[in-house]
Amino acid sequence: MNKLVFAFLAVCFVVFVHDTIAGEVNGRNLKDIISRVSIPAHKYEQPYRTGYHFQPPSNWMNGTWLGGGGGWGGFRIFINIFTVTNFFLLFISSIILILIPIRMILSSGLIFIDPNGPLLYKGVYHIFYQYNPYAATFGTIVWGHGVSYDLVNWIHLDPAIYPSHKADINSCWSGSVTILPGNVPVMLYTGSDSQSCQVQDLAWPKNLSNPFLREWVKYTGNPILTAPEGVKDDCFRDPSTAWRGHDGVCRMVVGGDRDNNGMAFMYSSTDFVNWTRYEYPLTEADATGTWECPDFFPVAMNGTNGVDTSVYNGNVKHVMKTGFEGIDWYSIGTYTPDYKNFLPQNGLSLTGSIMDLRVLWAWVPEYDSQQDDIEKGWAGFQVPYY
Repeated sequence: MNKLVFAFLAVCFVVFVHDTIAGEVNGRNLKDIISRVSIPAHKYEQPYRTGYHFQPPSNWMNGTWLGGGGGWGGFRIFINIFTVTNFFLLFISSIILILIPIRMILSSGLIFIDPNGPLLYKGVYHIFYQYNPYAATFGTIVWGHGVSYDLVNWIHLDPAIYPSHKADINSCWSGSVTILPGNVPVMLYTGSDSQSCQVQDLAWPKNLSNPFLREWVKYTGNPILTAPEGVKDDCFRDPSTAWRGHDGVCRMVVGGDRDNNGMAFMYSSTDFVNWTRYEYPLTEADATGTWECPDFFPVAMNGTNGVDTSVYNGNVKHVMKTGFEGIDWYSIGTYTPDYKNFLPQNGLSLTGSIMDLRVLWAWVPEYDSQQDDIEKGWAGFQVPYY
């Protein structure tokens, strides 16, 4: 597969390796440290490095599916750009998917991972991503932030959120952005708290008049959700984009597991701050482990346009997408809000009939050793799949 990937590569990049700053972390503000990372003079020649995918010039990144962005009245535009229709294949495994390269500039930093919360706001596209700004290995994670006017050329901004409070002091992990009525983006994300428990947190932009949304303010009441009874503290994560029912109530799903049985817990809220969990999971599967980055959305049975996450009528089916065992799975079925359930018609699968495909924005790991990553100064990149 590496040969197929390299066949699309046309531009070589020089990677700058950042000075180690681990000794500075203690006792200093994390945001200040990130802004002070220096670039040493030595360089590495890397003729086989991709130049067509969203990627930092150095350090570590990770990634999963595009899911987690927009919401009613917002994310629809982002989806329609790529066309969604009928039942489609949600492949995340690079062994199966056909890679279509899109040229994107690199972000500034080290290792970066899951794409989070893509959205279109006041004419500017945003992508957030799981990012370690300190090293080309996994570590303390922040939300990296890039903006674009054309989805090809990207401007890389300072991290949108970073560990700073008890509810996320050990890392700011994956989540989503939902655009609420009034064109107000709101961020839901998993924080690793002071006890390394996975909790769900809330943040919103500091200045809505700035289309770059550079600064985000965390809710003072975080966390808004903790693990349900029977779910281990480190097996409850990745809140989805919310959708709004005809009753005006917001709903979302969060991944987890009980006794190694994976599931998507569904929550509802009337104010996006106080959430109530439904008695039973929206859907679940035995012996699948913790479900990661779940998403739940409608797809049109006819037509060529994508539909907003809150659309519910007789012309759509719903897709439950989640990740476990290192790959993403999906199930198509019928969602019945009145009965608070989702009835799959095909079970979790990696195969199906292909018509037009929804875009996947995924993290692609390499097969390099950790030592190789450290020496070259970067790890991971992101790429759309069709």
